[in-house]
Amino acid sequence: LLEREEAFMTTLLDKIPVLRGSERAYTGFLTKLRADMFDNLLEKARLAGENVKPGSQVTKDLAAVVNNFTGAGDLGKIERAKPVLNSFFFSPAKIAATVNMFNPRKYLDPNISKTAKKEALKNLIGMLGFSAGVLSIAKAIGGDNVKVETDPRSSDFGKLRIGNTRFDVSGGNAGYLTMLARVL
Repeated sequence: LLEREEAFMTTLLDKIPVLRGSERAYTGFLTKLRADMFDNLLEKARLAGENVKPGSQVTKDLAAVVNNFTGAGDLGKIERAKPVLNSFFFSPAKIAATVNMFNPRKYLDPNISKTAKKEALKNLIGMLGFSAGVLSIAKAIGGDNVKVETDPRSSDFGKLRIGNTRFDVSGGNAGYLTMLARVL
């Protein structure tokens, strides 16, 4: 049970046939998405002349990009503590992925594959651009009913507020930017 990362850590839902199949389909889809993304990045690195032999640093860098941008971050030295961390946090791997995604070292380190850095930057800009675009469009067509907070120190930063309901279009990532803004 401690290996799970769901919001409700239980095996009871596995007993319901439709839900068990739905979870299995989602897991299969995400695994296929990660594999396809990795294959695509591997081909780009190969065409760029990088060493893409199994186990090479380039393949590790590309795998890290795929995992970070699909919410499966590496916990590093505390990976073995993941079952315990799952008891206290919702998806410590997602937390690690988000921290890695915003880590400037991932974009500046000369030892990281050029293809991995380029693709990570494209994904980061795409994610931020998508969130900003959705918020801008919602604000433009929503009028006075829609509020969009632009102060990064606010708990509502990056969220779309309609009445008392908030929609986080960043996939939960805006909270990390708020924390960083408050620390700075």
